[in-house]
Amino acid sequence: MHRASFLGLVAALAAPASAAPVDPAPAPPVRGDDVVLVEPATDRYWDAAGPDTLYLNRCAGDCSVRAVPGINDARNRISSIPARDSTLTQFRFDDAAWDAMVTCVRDVYLPYGVTVVTDQPGADTAYVEVMVAGTPAELGLPPSTLGIAPMAGDCSPGVNWIAFAFANVHSVADGGLELCATVAHEAGHVYGLEHAFECEDPMTYLTGCGQKFFRNQLMRCGTSEAEACRCTGPVQNTHVKLLGALGAGSDPPPPELAIVSPADGATAPSGFSVFARAVDARDVMKLELRVNGWMWNELAGVPDKTSAYVLDLPSDVPDGRMDLEVTACNDLEVCASRQVTVTRGAPCTSAASCMNGQTCDAEGRCVWAPPAGELGDTCTYDQACRSGLCADVGGGELGCTTACIGGPNDACPDGFTCTGATGQAGVCGVPVVDGGGCCSTAGGGPRRFPVLELGLGLLTAALVRRRRRASPDRVPAG
Repeated sequence: MHRASFLGLVAALAAPASAAPVDPAPAPPVRGDDVVLVEPATDRYWDAAGPDTLYLNRCAGDCSVRAVPGINDARNRISSIPARDSTLTQFRFDDAAWDAMVTCVRDVYLPYGVTVVTDQPGADTAYVEVMVAGTPAELGLPPSTLGIAPMAGDCSPGVNWIAFAFANVHSVADGGLELCATVAHEAGHVYGLEHAFECEDPMTYLTGCGQKFFRNQLMRCGTSEAEACRCTGPVQNTHVKLLGALGAGSDPPPPELAIVSPADGATAPSGFSVFARAVDARDVMKLELRVNGWMWNELAGVPDKTSAYVLDLPSDVPDGRMDLEVTACNDLEVCASRQVTVTRGAPCTSAASCMNGQTCDAEGRCVWAPPAGELGDTCTYDQACRSGLCADVGGGELGCTTACIGGPNDACPDGFTCTGATGQAGVCGVPVVDGGGCCSTAGGGPRRFPVLELGLGLLTAALVRRRRRASPDRVPAG
């Protein structure tokens, strides 16, 4: 989308609403292959506390636009983009097509603190406007231009600027998804977003991916090929950038999720798997399988909005009654869960047939108590620890710990060090003291390490892999 020989991203100084524009003297623009950049707006009203306003204008009765170099003022219909004073013809499709497009844009911007309106805001409201109407020829632009927007040279958000989505050269045969993407794309430029080389993000030129959403992932920039971004380093995260400019809005709906097999109340055979179907307009990013409250498997989602998933049950899960809970999450960590209860083999009657640390409840389930072990407590199995990891922390001693990467910045608490070599995975353990021995605590008793606070997400995948393959063996009750 937005394909043009002049796909300008123009930025300018905003004129005050109460004053007539004067002859500006802007700095000469810096021109690239498809970019025109000038100084960013000096009127910085943006506050992540929001809410902010995005005005979609269908130009009913036509829209006149004054062409003033270096000036962008939506309140007075002044833009630096047109080659001449111009008039855009109104949105050419019916009300149903307009309503569908507006609904789509609201869905795309739902997670952010911006209100999408279709009536012009009052004079005391700062806003961004997208004229969803007309043709590029009406602004003196090449006919292949589907949309164009002002954009600050430093990728800061603009204020009271007009962007254009040329609705009358679009088709709405796809339900308006392409037009919706153009509107979201051009508004995104005003909010400071660069092009994204990712088909499912609105800031892309790539097509054929259905409805697009701002993605919570690091993406390369570029139009026809991936390239380093200009303002955010090599990559950008359009979702995070919009949160910074607009603040948080509302969560999107969770994925649609169903457990296809086994059925609730079924008797499950040995070696069975759980089949689930998960659908999300944003795509499903991951699925998790819990058995009686403990997570046993995790799968990455696939970019197929109708996919079925197979979650295998590890062989060391003990027989008995099982509450099987499947959770599916999208890229914003908005999740849905479904649960069925099945029986494999015979319900347990005592802890003898369960795993280390489990008890047998009154209904024949093998369960662990909610994990209580804090980081540093002694332990004998993963499920006793709030961190989900019980490991050798040095000297053969098992303790509740967490993963780390060896090196001078291993993120372990003072007095402890990562067991991994520099650049290698390990756990935060007891440091070696002179003589090759290990530290000990005076008076004996259980060792308690200082509480560890790691950065969010450190080695989560490594922890999951450990949970899957290193579950405790069954031991007799005693």
